[in-house]
Amino acid sequence: MKRLILIITLLASLAAQAYEPMIREDRVWEYYFIVSRWGICTNYLYTLKFDGTQEVNGKTYHQLKMKSSLCWTSMQDEITDIYEPETLDSLQALLREEDSKVYMLVQTPVIKVYEDKGDDFKEQPVGENEEVVIFDFSRNQPEECFFASGNPMHGDQPQEEVYDFPMITKYNVEDVSETDGMSKQYTLRNCAVSDFCNNKGPETHVYVAEGIGNVGRGSFLVPETEARYHVVPNATYGEGFFNNLYDLEGNVVYKGENVQKPSSGIESVGAAPKESDKLYDLTGREIRNPQRGTIYIQDGEKRIAW
Repeated sequence: MKRLILIITLLASLAAQAYEPMIREDRVWEYYFIVSRWGICTNYLYTLKFDGTQEVNGKTYHQLKMKSSLCWTSMQDEITDIYEPETLDSLQALLREEDSKVYMLVQTPVIKVYEDKGDDFKEQPVGENEEVVIFDFSRNQPEECFFASGNPMHGDQPQEEVYDFPMITKYNVEDVSETDGMSKQYTLRNCAVSDFCNNKGPETHVYVAEGIGNVGRGSFLVPETEARYHVVPNATYGEGFFNNLYDLEGNVVYKGENVQKPSSGIESVGAAPKESDKLYDLTGREIRNPQRGTIYIQDGEKRIAW
């Protein structure tokens, strides 16, 4: 009888420790992004899904695609316009998962890496078919340090620090906890932000969950620290959040910001506003022909050049 109890306890322990994979085609990720310009807010809900694979140098990568986008405008919390939803099939990145880590195939000539306290992000050349770690779910102990994708922005950074390439930052594990019995949630401290700002408070934290990825501020590929917004031209600022994770039937399987699609009764006004021809980097400088894989601003929205 004691042996049976021991076996049951062991099996339960192993089940609790089972790794929840992130890359799967039966889930839909939704992120919310808001841009405010002179008091007028443009709101976006967009979805991402893994759809198909691609072989590169003998490795199988899963295609992360943007699948839909919904846009509406508001002023003082009142919805003013709702635009027709867009159905998309836009490739965002090539990812693979191995040993509790999620890797992205780099498609830019360089990456930038934060190495240690007091250093800026340093450019490093990219080799053929080189990968970077986007998420590392193998870290389970507080104070454990590792490197992964992260937002380099911080309040004291110089104007010339531009986020044009994949940025690899140093993280410190602050806490690991269970999330609704589903997966582990990690509270990570972005060491680059806290080192530059001499601050270890919540505003330097990012939040990721095993099997899901970024569940805090930022985007799917780039977790961002709390209370950080991007100022862009024309008195504009923007910030993004994880909204929800859905199954293929539209049921919420993990709740985030949970911003709801507008249902004010306002009729759709057609397609979203026509895009401006002007492009800007994240310091507000006008640019042309952004390099593949770089982030730029168009009409107050962050975009990735592919």
